[in-house]
Amino acid sequence: MNRILLYVHFNKYNKISAHVYYQLEQMRSLFSKIVFISNSKVSHEDLKRLKNHCLIDEFLQRKNKGFDFSAWHDGLITMGFDKLEEFDSLTIMNDTCFGPIWEMAPYFENFEEKKAVDFWGITNNRGTKAFKEHVQSYFMTFKNQVIQNKVFQQFWQSIIEYENVQEVIQHYETQLTSILLNEGFSYQTVFDTRKAESSFMPHPDFSYYNPTAILKHHVPFIKVKAIDANQHIAPYLLNLIRETTNYPIDLIVSHMSQISLPDAKYLLSQ
Repeated sequence: MNRILLYVHFNKYNKISAHVYYQLEQMRSLFSKIVFISNSKVSHEDLKRLKNHCLIDEFLQRKNKGFDFSAWHDGLITMGFDKLEEFDSLTIMNDTCFGPIWEMAPYFENFEEKKAVDFWGITNNRGTKAFKEHVQSYFMTFKNQVIQNKVFQQFWQSIIEYENVQEVIQHYETQLTSILLNEGFSYQTVFDTRKAESSFMPHPDFSYYNPTAILKHHVPFIKVKAIDANQHIAPYLLNLIRETTNYPIDLIVSHMSQISLPDAKYLLSQ
């Protein structure tokens, strides 16, 4: 399959964490082209490492404006839709997750075999009073029929650089799924959370509030914020990942020690 990945990176210390290198290494073989788009300054050394190890094909340095959707917009416009239409699928993702915890190829093969699935993601959010049902944007894959769709292209061409992340969520993340459904497309996710039990959760966002369910359903990525927000069960999560997967948990410990408080109990225990 001829696949392209637009990968958005951001690090407040202008570094590329080890888990990002691991992520790209594990997914490299799945994509014909990887476009690395950074919203933070990438050093010459890091860029050289990315290129020398053939982890990326294209690099786009931009200012940290408009968050992920503006970054994906810039990548799409730089590539050009005429060129993008040559690919069998387009994947957009960011570096806000650890993983893949399990091998990614079976997930791609599974959804590619399903002709009724036009686009897919990792997790979704059920509709609420605040927003519509939608695939969460940290990982979404669109098949060629979606890439060629003019409404899909117009959506990306109309992206503006909002300064408030809530506006990005309101206008873009929570709208894209509905736009595609209205075009007659259908989707699936690795973990369909719409009917999952959530009465004990403050909000039915499983990627953030219920990392235990994420691991139980073999979701290949676990959110960085979910580790920090659920420190009381972080030792259990780390042990579960260590015992049931091949993912090196030292990548989690290292990154969380850099971006959060390194003396958190679950980090000290490691």
